[in-house]
Amino acid sequence: MGSVQDLLPSLLPDTIRLLYVEDDPEFADLTAQFLESADDRLSVRTVESATAGLEAFDEDIDCIVSDYDMPNMNGIELLKRVREADPRVPFILFTGKGSEAVASEAISSGVTDYLQKEAGTDQYAVLLNRVINAVEGYRAQHRLYQAFNSLYSAKQSVGIIDPDGRYLFVNPSYAATYGMQPEDLIGKSWHRLYPDEEIDRFEEQILPHLDEHRSWRGTATAVRADGTRIREELRMSHIGDGAHVCFINGTE
Repeated sequence: MGSVQDLLPSLLPDTIRLLYVEDDPEFADLTAQFLESADDRLSVRTVESATAGLEAFDEDIDCIVSDYDMPNMNGIELLKRVREADPRVPFILFTGKGSEAVASEAISSGVTDYLQKEAGTDQYAVLLNRVINAVEGYRAQHRLYQAFNSLYSAKQSVGIIDPDGRYLFVNPSYAATYGMQPEDLIGKSWHRLYPDEEIDRFEEQILPHLDEHRSWRGTATAVRADGTRIREELRMSHIGDGAHVCFINGTE
């Protein structure tokens, strides 16, 4: 395993699949045409009721835009139903009958953004910007979540240390090397894993080398939770802002 990037998932596709729930088909078509012509990444599907929106919603939808005032089920009721199925998918309430009360209820129900319809075409540009920002934020969170899961479940022993020398992250494999659980190390200094003479070697030789060359590979003597000493093969790399990642390649 060559680097942290090897553990990260590939980027999500560029296409943005938008579900637009609007009971005025003429306005829905106009909005969809503007969005798709303004940004060729968008693929807009329109439906004319919240019920149809629930039927059309699936894991392939990247964002939902919905009117508020619709028969049988309004936009906030739709939002609540969607949040039961997916707490994170972007949901933008795009309404012509907004109020502070509606906005407050939408926020408390987990809406991503809230936008009132206005006369003129400028509203479509604003809506497009809100959709793009919401989807990009959602995808960034999704990639981070996937990356965390990949790192956490990896057989490779991985630890990330902040600029102050404290563990930001360790996976179970890394912690088990020292007879510990991840929570035993998160927020703690790496010093607790090494005898005094190794701490001196790290601070006087290894860490200066790491700062200069951005990576280091070698062996070190560590101390397990039960006090026994192990010889470990380490690889360390800078990952920016003074933090670095440690890989344990083997022990004896």
